[in-house]
Amino acid sequence: MRLIRYLALLGLTGPPLLGETVPMPDFALLRADEDYSGLAASSLSGWQRLKFVPLSADRQVWLSLGGEVCLRHEYYRNQDWSDALNDHDGYLLTRSYAHADLHAGSLRVFGQLQSSFSEGRRGGPGPIDEDRLDVHQAFASWSFPAAAGIEEAELRLGRQEVQYGSGRLISARAGANTRKSFEGGVARLEGTIADTDLFWLAPLDTQPGTFDNERVPGTWLAGVYTTFDKLPQGLKLDAYVLAAREPERGFVGATGRDRRWSFGLRPWGRLGAWDYNLEFVGQVGRFVDESIRAWTAASDIGYTFETAPWRPRLGLKANIASGDRSPDDGKRETFHALYPKAVYFGEISQVGPANFMNLHPSLTLQPTDDLTLTLDAVFFWRQQLADGLYGPSLRLEREPHGSTARHIGNQFDLLISYRITHYVSFTASAAVFTAGRFLEETGSSETVHYLNTAISFTF
Repeated sequence: MRLIRYLALLGLTGPPLLGETVPMPDFALLRADEDYSGLAASSLSGWQRLKFVPLSADRQVWLSLGGEVCLRHEYYRNQDWSDALNDHDGYLLTRSYAHADLHAGSLRVFGQLQSSFSEGRRGGPGPIDEDRLDVHQAFASWSFPAAAGIEEAELRLGRQEVQYGSGRLISARAGANTRKSFEGGVARLEGTIADTDLFWLAPLDTQPGTFDNERVPGTWLAGVYTTFDKLPQGLKLDAYVLAAREPERGFVGATGRDRRWSFGLRPWGRLGAWDYNLEFVGQVGRFVDESIRAWTAASDIGYTFETAPWRPRLGLKANIASGDRSPDDGKRETFHALYPKAVYFGEISQVGPANFMNLHPSLTLQPTDDLTLTLDAVFFWRQQLADGLYGPSLRLEREPHGSTARHIGNQFDLLISYRITHYVSFTASAAVFTAGRFLEETGSSETVHYLNTAISFTF
């Protein structure tokens, strides 16, 4: 109740305190990507006093402060298609973030604390629901002068969030109650033709205690990610190579060391009223003593009626990720999405991006600039009958034995997003997942019902 009162107070007093009459900032998905250096020449007022705090007379040394408080209520009935953990009251998730961003010429130091709690969930908190207090980010960065073909260069070393493309393979896990961070280094090169990141990162394992998040031993991710954003006709193209290693990964019939390379292309952009986001990935490597041969293809194409009331957008996603055809052929063909976003196929999060095919039509309406409504449906099938069903965390949820059915089930969603002020936002969603024949023949197959509401304050 104390947090509810705090959020209500922020909703009522936050805008006046922060100065809603001055130009508003754009809050980035990754808060470390926000740039307030343009305020150096301004007369500061309202929220600007938090976003640009001069520490030297010439304003070349300055500090930026920010944070987030979010309260979220979730309710599941028959989560994972079983009534074993039904909780008719639902449960509360809370998370708080606070960061400080120090700039001193070409040197920058960014630090962020986070605290996340789960209360009232039957069976206890989920694996990424709770992290009482930890250093979520702590990195130093150096900017370097421009060189031939390079407009800006930056090196970041330390604990940090990263996300690339649509978050299909590398994500900050923004939809979860605890976000994902890594330790390592990222070199960023902004060029006249393309922008390129080179990185070596070790993922942090989320633990529920205090200051106990640590690297996962023997696990790392390295790669090169390039974005060509100056191509004709509004086309943008991402091209990347990723190398990943895990000492223990489980698939149907085997658990062991996974070492794989991922080669990806992502064309995306807008063409008139059309928007598109495609992605193609191939994977090779070794899983235990098997060779890896995996792949995925994803598409998201939409058309927006710009002049129609509520600006409707009709969208269609069609996605497929490979599964393993045979456990005895010396090849492992199950696609591994590495560190994907938490809400891959909607807030209900029942199916993960491995051994699946789906069709995902949607309708998005925007009655006002601050209110968005989305209706969608997702129809899931297994890509290979010899492989099982994987969850959002890429854990094997159902073995394939006992069923030759391909149909997993159908999901229907409604999402409402409302920006109350620039600092306070509200979201709500409802979803239903009906089981297909594969679930019916391999275990529990109850219809899953899901509801959530969330209010957040960001500054």
